[in-house]
Amino acid sequence: MCHGPRWASRGLGLRSTLNQVERVEGDVNQVERVEGELVFDERHFPVVIATWVGTVTGEGIDAYYRWHDRMFDRAAREGVAVVSITDLRGARGMVGPDLRRRFVEEADRREAVLREQLDSVMVVARGSFVLGLVAFILCSIRPWIRLSSFDELSCGLQRALQRLDLAGVARPSWLEPAGYECPVPRRAA
Repeated sequence: MCHGPRWASRGLGLRSTLNQVERVEGDVNQVERVEGELVFDERHFPVVIATWVGTVTGEGIDAYYRWHDRMFDRAAREGVAVVSITDLRGARGMVGPDLRRRFVEEADRREAVLREQLDSVMVVARGSFVLGLVAFILCSIRPWIRLSSFDELSCGLQRALQRLDLAGVARPSWLEPAGYECPVPRRAA
């Protein structure tokens, strides 16, 4: 049975701090703040998790792809493929045509590396309409992307671990789908 997410320590607060980057608890978690928050979690590499909270913006899309570029570089060095999970349950508002086009353009720029270094994409969102819309958009623009969509993060994490098993890649032993906690950014002093 799939269970909902947990937030480590405190809940994420929505902020309008733009273009601020900070490290969280060591060198494997990174937060880039945009309108709202976008939390990147690479603690379980090659399973990587991006959590959107607040408004999806152009600069958020740029930060999302910059982070994925770093993950793809790491995957190439380590000889594995990335399983990417994007949790959209905290995203607010509609993603208009300009932002959808930006997602497509950024994917186009990276097609070769995506084909080489991306095993699959798991999208977590609330509601069957949203899940269906995300799946339709991704499959329409890039039918070769292995996409699964879920309404609970634990289900996406379980599927990510299955993808690692199929690829013959060792599971991160510390990743427990039902107990996953999104890292909470350390507040700037």
